[in-house]
Amino acid sequence: MLKATVLQKGDTVGIVSPSWGGVGAFPHRAEMGIKHLESLGYRVKVGEHAANQDGYLSDTAENRAQDIHDMFQDPDVKMILAAIGGDHSCHLLPLLDFDLIRQNPKIFMGFSDNTVLNVAIWQQTGLTTFSGLALLTDFAEYPRMFDYTEQYFLKAVTKAEPVGRIEPSPWWTEEFLSWETKADQERPRQLTDSTGWNWLRPGFGEGPLIGGCLESLQHLRGTPYWPDWEGAILFIETSEEKPSPETVDGILMDYENMDVLGRLSGMLVGRPILYSEQEKQQLREIILARTEKYYFPIISDMDFGHTAPQFTLPLGCRARIDTRQALFEIDEAAVRGADAVVVSLAAVVDALETVADEYPAFLNKRTGEVISILGEAMEMAEEERPLDDLQDWMREMVETAIDIMKSGDYLELPTQFEIHEYNIMRHFSEDFPDEWISDTLMSSIRGSGAFRRFKDTIHRYNIQDEWYAFRTKALEAIAVEWLEDNELSYS
Repeated sequence: MLKATVLQKGDTVGIVSPSWGGVGAFPHRAEMGIKHLESLGYRVKVGEHAANQDGYLSDTAENRAQDIHDMFQDPDVKMILAAIGGDHSCHLLPLLDFDLIRQNPKIFMGFSDNTVLNVAIWQQTGLTTFSGLALLTDFAEYPRMFDYTEQYFLKAVTKAEPVGRIEPSPWWTEEFLSWETKADQERPRQLTDSTGWNWLRPGFGEGPLIGGCLESLQHLRGTPYWPDWEGAILFIETSEEKPSPETVDGILMDYENMDVLGRLSGMLVGRPILYSEQEKQQLREIILARTEKYYFPIISDMDFGHTAPQFTLPLGCRARIDTRQALFEIDEAAVRGADAVVVSLAAVVDALETVADEYPAFLNKRTGEVISILGEAMEMAEEERPLDDLQDWMREMVETAIDIMKSGDYLELPTQFEIHEYNIMRHFSEDFPDEWISDTLMSSIRGSGAFRRFKDTIHRYNIQDEWYAFRTKALEAIAVEWLEDNELSYS
């Protein structure tokens, strides 16, 4: 997983408006938010088009995407913060340069409609994004940001260590004081004593955090940006548009039909805004009904989403629920240390590809080139690690493949190659036509010339590009596992 560096005093926070033009509509809120960021010791840079207004948008999709690209490319910007939500961050998905984002990892934060970007960026690049705060809401709170919100924000982004156990806030608010009349500048919002979180279903679960605003997640269904939910802890919350409990019921039924619920290890539900107590209870009953066939733990009425205060949730980081201990904690650091050096994943994959191309005549004239590539990757990490580690890993993988091919025990392939779920047979069945799968695995792979005939089959079916794309994908998974096992950051 790709992580940004910690946010330090003196760093620059870049402001973008991926959807609605709230900065231009309510400049006093932007000023309040910027002042609070500055009081925490950060510099602030507002995107070129972030203060614009174009109807229900801040600007054209191209300009909104350009602001995000500019912030990722700016070496001074360490965190990118959404000004506010809206309903049209989805406009930006086909315009975003995910390679650029991957090569310049930054803290990227927002909630509500920014769920679309949080999930898409994480899914496409592996970069941990943050479902949490926005400039015009949390940072612009009058007379200052709530301590609870600030505490968990700083824990998430300023320390290269897990956030740890998260406690419920003793109070909350959903009061809205008019931004138009500036009633929001006349007094603090009224606070309500909290009865705590509701531990809806007992149990234990752990996995990566994935989720956000329930309505905004709808924009991602059926797209390449929809995440893999296997083993995840799903977190959801509803917006100020207040979808009814009946509407949430329908969405959760969709999730069951899509086999999302069957893959989860836990569920977190944010406190719904503007719901009556009766509606809240109805929502709890619906959640239990929709998930009754599953055994994962569920916590509801938590402090994240559109009520305040809220804690920050890092997408992709491992978390744990244990209802016996009334425990929810984030077990994985969301950012890396400022002095951590990032290994080039591409360089390691290149090295693996070189080894794969040269095997079985591995120890030949190109061995020096392989060692050189691996050496560059290790130098980038400023680590003195034996180069044999990675070479041996790759060599062992290929030797296993050849042994299996020669023995004809092709059915062993799934267990031998299940690395980060990159199951060879599964990818064959998804990516290649049935007629050559059977030809390759049932006949061509057998015998002493198996490896050569395997390549011949690829050429005969004219699928060289598909094969190399698949192989690169598999080698990248191997490289990621190796880097993570050696506790190396990568990009």
